[in-house]
Amino acid sequence: MPHNKKCIDVNWVFKTKLKAYGQITKYKARLVARGFLQKYGQDYYEVYALMAKIETIRLIVAVAISNNRSM
Repeated sequence: MPHNKKCIDVNWVFKTKLKAYGQITKYKARLVARGFLQKYGQDYYEVYALMAKIETIRLIVAVAISNNRSM
């Protein structure tokens, strides 16, 4: 780390997804940065976070493949 910067704390968030009758369907985990500890202009100047759901990526790939076959 540069001497004039501070490290950002992070937390792991764990969730268990359940079906309607209580059976576990999947376990989910994500790493969350505690960004509220940052100060604009000192720790960052821009905020950019790209997120895409897997369903969206599958749709784009399917459309690209179908357009490629029709040519």
